[in-house]
Amino acid sequence: MRLAFLVVLSIGVGANAQTPGPDRPARLAGFSDARRDKSGKISRIEVSAKLEVQVPGTYRVTFQLSAAHGRFVTGRAQAFLEIGSQALTASFDANQIRNDLAEDGPYQVADIRLFLENKDGEASAVDSLKDGGATAAYELADLYRDPRDSYRFTGEVLAEEADPTPEGKFRKLTVRVGVDTPGGQCWWWGLLAEEGGSRVDFKNADPAAAPLAPGRSFLTLDFDGFTVARRGHDSPLIVSDLTLTCRAGVSVQVEDYQRHRTRDFRAADFDNPDPDFEFVVKQPSVRVAAGASVTPGLLLQTVGGLELHEYLKIIVTIWADEPKLQFKMYQSHSCSASPSCVEGQFTSSPDVHVPADVPFGTYTVHVIGRGGGKERTAAFDLIVDPELTRLKKEHEAVLARLTKEDPVPIIPPRANDSRAPSAEESGGARFTAEAALRKIHAVLVLDRSGSMLNNDACRALRAAATRFSRMFVDGRDSLGIVSFSDTAELTFPMANHFAADAPDRIDQLKCNGNTNTGEALEMAQRELAQNDDPEAVNAVILFTDGRPNMLSANWPVDTGADGLCAEAQGEPQLTAALRTFDLANFWIWPIAGSKRKPANNSCFDPVHQHLDSLAYIPENDLNGIPLTGSHPFERLQTGRYAGKIRIDSTGNIFSALANQMENAAKRLRFGQNPSFVYTIGVTYTTSPAYAPSLGLLRELANHPRSPSFNPKEPSGLVIMTGAAEEFWPAFLRVRQDLVDHATIH
Repeated sequence: MRLAFLVVLSIGVGANAQTPGPDRPARLAGFSDARRDKSGKISRIEVSAKLEVQVPGTYRVTFQLSAAHGRFVTGRAQAFLEIGSQALTASFDANQIRNDLAEDGPYQVADIRLFLENKDGEASAVDSLKDGGATAAYELADLYRDPRDSYRFTGEVLAEEADPTPEGKFRKLTVRVGVDTPGGQCWWWGLLAEEGGSRVDFKNADPAAAPLAPGRSFLTLDFDGFTVARRGHDSPLIVSDLTLTCRAGVSVQVEDYQRHRTRDFRAADFDNPDPDFEFVVKQPSVRVAAGASVTPGLLLQTVGGLELHEYLKIIVTIWADEPKLQFKMYQSHSCSASPSCVEGQFTSSPDVHVPADVPFGTYTVHVIGRGGGKERTAAFDLIVDPELTRLKKEHEAVLARLTKEDPVPIIPPRANDSRAPSAEESGGARFTAEAALRKIHAVLVLDRSGSMLNNDACRALRAAATRFSRMFVDGRDSLGIVSFSDTAELTFPMANHFAADAPDRIDQLKCNGNTNTGEALEMAQRELAQNDDPEAVNAVILFTDGRPNMLSANWPVDTGADGLCAEAQGEPQLTAALRTFDLANFWIWPIAGSKRKPANNSCFDPVHQHLDSLAYIPENDLNGIPLTGSHPFERLQTGRYAGKIRIDSTGNIFSALANQMENAAKRLRFGQNPSFVYTIGVTYTTSPAYAPSLGLLRELANHPRSPSFNPKEPSGLVIMTGAAEEFWPAFLRVRQDLVDHATIH
């Protein structure tokens, strides 16, 4: 809904205002306030200082907005002002009024100070007054409340033994966590740890069949009893890193990083069975199109705390009664059970490819796992579906139309960037170098992580991005391409002659691996800086389907720890990437610059985690981008690393990743020729817990709805897509906005 001023109240300048002399550059001439509405409620209150400016320059005003009981919020506004009657406006959103003032108006404007900055950024006071008058009588009941603000943890955490065996031992430690929500489909997870911080267990809890009921309720996390039993001692436990993600029109996520202390639990009270494993078939019947691939919901689940290195020794054999079916697993090879049989390690559900000439019908897939002297079996049906095959052919036709050479459209300006592209936008006359546009320097930043393989998103991205690259004018504009998974890669260095090579580079992208978004944004910033042109409009277009989970840095080594992994021994720091896995486990990955040692206890051993060899999270990443910012950390309180950022915390890792991206985007938007940052998020290739955060994408783009919005910096679009067919319209909307900014008026 369009925002509108509904109430305006003028506040006269009190008698306590200073009387400016003839050489005073500006004076305070009064105040007014106004409300802006959303859905019929007050979304924010704006207080404007009226100024009479005699000398042009950059002015800043500060003041307090106070409630009757004495609580106040501070207002600030700054802008370059010309000579004449001007205004500086500070905005207070509904949450500030509700939470910080916590009382109905009117509110008092007081302690007003006006400053003028010189060319070095130094400020000098030019006017002030103690009392600016009162605002309108706003009421808290009239304030807008974002539905997402209605989700919260209550702080209640209850832990108890559960699921007893016939012998009276407990298989589970059940933790119930209090929340207050409007209800809906939700997911949640949390960490169980020792008081000293070492991890005991982590659980990702799927929702029950029914969604959460509105109001106060409890989330349940069932931690494995054997993890408590194997502690070997009795003491309280810590429940932390609680996260709730819900669907409420958009994805909503709230966190509780408090360390909730339980009562004492006895290790001997919990069941500690022998390690075992079993298959879990989540989809007894899997439908697939002929000529397509599918990943069935087959899980290999450990029982009784099977260690990871034992898990990796389990050999899985898979085959079907249709010899043409093709299976793929990690390090797999052919076996003799059937022409389709393969054998290998089960690190994730196997991929199944159905050749185009396989007849429609139902085929049984057989699975056997062997390890530790045990053998477990499973089976599921694979249905080669004629309707899915028809839809696949239609999808292929859409991709073919996207990738063909076609005229570049002239896109007329429009006010509303949310509508679908018109027929004129889908084809038309070609832009030429003589068009009344500034040149455009654009860097595509494309996610090629493994999740982009889901639902054919990787191929659809290649098609849409290839077509997008053809919409720039070769010889006038400049285009660069950065792609990222485990690390960032300069796929195509920025150049103003790109038409021949850029589409081929995009078409060669292969999707696999993790998500190192921050490093990719840093690389895009360096490309634009090295090709700086004050006559160009700079833009970065980020396309991603997931939250970042890879952070490259020089990690300080815990030199006082016992049993350091090999590469950390005798070194002050370890150059590596830290990967977050399953939202709790941390893996150290080698990158360019990592030193490798031929040793059994390598820091980069995929079987063992060596997080205890690292001391803390550094303040900067590998390229010097700060990891501190608006996303908070928990710091160490005692010991030789007191004051440093705790590394054994899921919340800290995700805060560091978010701050890295935020700071990289700020660098892009700052300087003599700042960049517009556009973000395109994909929501359907992964679960909501791993999908890109709308709030973070808004921060990166400096979107007006972001809490960190800075009106002095360029503001880009944030576009969320829910299907491959929406990729091209999303790129088209970005192109439209770029054209609007580049148009010479």
